[in-house]
Amino acid sequence: MGSACREDDRGGRSNRNPGNGGRTLISRIALRWRWLRRIVSRNVWSARLLGVRAPHGEASEPGLVMIQIDGLSRTQFEKALAAGRLPFLEKLIRRKHFTLETFYSGVPSTTPAVQGELFFGVRAAVPAFQFLRRSAGRDYRMYEADAATDIEDGLMDQCDSPLLKDGHAYSNIYRAGASVTRYCSRDFAAQELFKRLHPLKMVTLGLIYLPKLLRMTGLAALEILIAFLDAIRGLYEREGLFRELAFVPARVAVCVVLREAIRFRVLMDIERGVRVIQANFLGYDEQAHRRGPGSAFAHWSLKAIDSAVRDIYKAAHDSRYRDYELMVYSDHGQETSIPYPRAHGRELDEAVKEAFSSGSLAGKPLWMRKLPDLLGNTVDRCRALFGIGPKERNHSETKPDPEKEIVLTAMGPLGHIYVPERPDDQEMEHYAKELVYKARIPLVMFRGK
Repeated sequence: MGSACREDDRGGRSNRNPGNGGRTLISRIALRWRWLRRIVSRNVWSARLLGVRAPHGEASEPGLVMIQIDGLSRTQFEKALAAGRLPFLEKLIRRKHFTLETFYSGVPSTTPAVQGELFFGVRAAVPAFQFLRRSAGRDYRMYEADAATDIEDGLMDQCDSPLLKDGHAYSNIYRAGASVTRYCSRDFAAQELFKRLHPLKMVTLGLIYLPKLLRMTGLAALEILIAFLDAIRGLYEREGLFRELAFVPARVAVCVVLREAIRFRVLMDIERGVRVIQANFLGYDEQAHRRGPGSAFAHWSLKAIDSAVRDIYKAAHDSRYRDYELMVYSDHGQETSIPYPRAHGRELDEAVKEAFSSGSLAGKPLWMRKLPDLLGNTVDRCRALFGIGPKERNHSETKPDPEKEIVLTAMGPLGHIYVPERPDDQEMEHYAKELVYKARIPLVMFRGK
């Protein structure tokens, strides 16, 4: 299950057509207070230094800001509220500025499937996070750019007007019609900022954000310390040394650098008056995949995300050009699980190969991606953050041959087995039972003829 917080009508702006003198006075005070906040706002001054100007007048259409907290279930959301990890959202809900809703994320409960339905209205856009694409002759992992592009082309054929059309979107799988989608588009890549800014403006911008920069530096140092402690814990729990050390810089990149950069970009977009803005914060999801959805390490990242939501909410509320509605939502949840090798003492492909050791598929080679994908698309996101082009990706040491091999894809909550030749239903049932009783896979389904 996912959760969503949307702005209640009662949490909107002061009435522009008040019905009595008392309301007129309150409205004037609110407008004066908003004007004063803009005068001293770091965001406004930063926008001016960067040449970002809000359009004149007022927009005729309202705006929408969508903040996705990746991978946060309603159960964990409520635990985080109770533990004080989301103080700003808790205050908005308590004061009835926001309403809390629940939605079913569907099957498979993964980001590409949920965003496919949310952005394009297409259910079950992908069968899993990783799956075999026979037409391409390889497996697709949905954080790969070419895989996402191929799937999105099909989604665009089914949807004339995607949700983010002409908007700005950050840190997503799909573009969904947004005009600005790459996190660090060339216009705001780090090297372009340095080209645009006069040295004096750079110093001024640094002074404006000095408290934020100091806080960010402190958080990065704290995250590094926690990450190393977490790595030591992982080694104690029989994780690989390389895997633990590799996760340390990824943790800092996603939980601090990427989050703060996305926050800044969204604030600038609000100042521009962009009609639809969507941003995805990944920190909790990365931690939850590594340490569990209820772990202290995962919940630690939520407070900083809550702080980013607070800044975005205030900027949207103070916008002079457009009336914004804010929606904070999660695409899916997670469940605590034990990796298959740790639970059963052998790799999944070994167990599946044993299950297919008899019958018409006996002796068929089995293909499964063995390269560890520990950081997801973290590395690519960090390269984009500093304006570096994407590294040429090696999809696999060897590509699958679905005509001759049994292909196993198992990344995310659903795994798939693709066979080179389809046995009859009786033999398929036999293989399904072998997978359950010998390979100890809890649930196996197959499509009958």
